Amino acid sequence: MDPLALKLINSPFKFIWINQILLQVAQNMLNFALLIFVFQLTNSNTLVSIFILSISFPAIIFGGFAGVIADMVDKRKLIIICDLGMAAVTLFLFATHTTYAFILLASLVLNSFVQFFIPAEGSAIPMLVERKQLLAANSLFFFTLYGSLILGYTMAGPLVNFLGNSYFFLAVSVLFVLGAAFSTALPALRSNGYINLGKGFKKAVETTIEEIIEGWNFVAHNRLVLGGLVLLAVVQGMIAIVATLVPGYFERELKIAATESYVVLGPLGVGLLLGALSVERFGKKMSRRLMVLRAVLVCGIILVIIGLLPVLASVFDRSQFIAQRPRPF
Repeated sequence: MDPLALKLINSPFKFIWINQILLQVAQNMLNFALLIFVFQLTNSNTLVSIFILSISFPAIIFGGFAGVIADMVDKRKLIIICDLGMAAVTLFLFATHTTYAFILLASLVLNSFVQFFIPAEGSAIPMLVERKQLLAANSLFFFTLYGSLILGYTMAGPLVNFLGNSYFFLAVSVLFVLGAAFSTALPALRSNGYINLGKGFKKAVETTIEEIIEGWNFVAHNRLVLGGLVLLAVVQGMIAIVATLVPGYFERELKIAATESYVVLGPLGVGLLLGALSVERFGKKMSRRLMVLRAVLVCGIILVIIGLLPVLASVFDRSQFIAQRPRPF
């Protein structure tokens, strides 16, 4: 094994890495399982879209100052609080997952914890590894991010089928608690501007407002950055729309139970991982702007083809029936 990688694994970094694996897999399983439950409970794409909004809405509310708070407080404590908070929300769902309003509330709270966990985890990495190990550590986290997305989305359905709805939430809560347990082995992770977690909220809000104003002024005077943000918003909107339609498309069009959608999401996740690795390896040979535009165009064409598949299938079935029908003499 590479001595640098071996040193990285033997450092305190391994505890936050294991925590990331457990939390990311658990969160992705939970979000996808709740998406299925909402569709089965309501049979409404509109209510599913509201649920998708509950996943994204905390980023609008807390995304601005969560990173500021993560820089100010002890990141170890914040990570443990987020782990245990998500475990508590999952246990709440154990008793309330048959009520749509409670699912929305739980999703809002759960993804609010995620907004604080991500910057706390990301800013903790440079404090746990040496400078020469930072690239390897970030690469490992990047790989884990996509790997957990594949595992979480493909394992959610089979695990629900195997354990049942209620015990699925117990299993996921155990993953969150295990993540918190590994996080307790981390050293104190305090930046130079450390302040008490309880006293940091007001200062974080003030600092965030100042940074938002500064950032808006920068974006408003930089057309390239503004265009990139608009394109990112469009792509995120497309992803949200596709996620909204996924359960209904599987059950109504493909005749696949939503809990068995791993037959499609598995290859989708592998493609996502291969795409990310390809960009890392071959992206330097192509203009980033051209690469992004081509990727968006190809994704749009693929979505159109997916939408036409049921129509093409029905046409093919009719043509087969006509071809096999006995001809009159």
